[in-house]
Amino acid sequence: MKIVNYSVEEATNYGFPVDRTEFVPRYFIEEVLREKIPRDIKRLLPDMELIELIRASLENVKLERVLLLSVHLEPPIKDPRKIISIALNYRDHTEEVGSKILEEIVFFLKPPTTLIGPFDSIIKPGIAEKIDYEGELAVIIGERAKEVDSSEALFYVFG
Repeated sequence: MKIVNYSVEEATNYGFPVDRTEFVPRYFIEEVLREKIPRDIKRLLPDMELIELIRASLENVKLERVLLLSVHLEPPIKDPRKIISIALNYRDHTEEVGSKILEEIVFFLKPPTTLIGPFDSIIKPGIAEKIDYEGELAVIIGERAKEVDSSEALFYVFG
């Protein structure tokens, strides 16, 4: 199930996309279910029972929809506990910037303040000489895990 985090006049909320242009806000689903849905996405993620109820509502009930273009899209998770990144993980980009391909994976952390919405402007800090880009992939872990076998890893990924 997909989730969209958005704001309207500084008030943030989230909803559930039904196609590429529309979503159903969380509070519309609450009205149908007659049940509170956590305001914090992170509190929703581990509740698979509630997620299944939401999914069923989206599939089986005619719900009012909102245009994605009518709201400001925020980062998927506004305040993650950590953002773990991998350096130079695309061969083409590594060659493009003139770096050598690393023998081992290099991890680094990013602060949550680096997150922006998909259409927000990137602000170049005064200290930076240039900003480089590369395609990024974000994975949201839905359940705490440690030293998981690769065959079981996707069971811990929410989206």
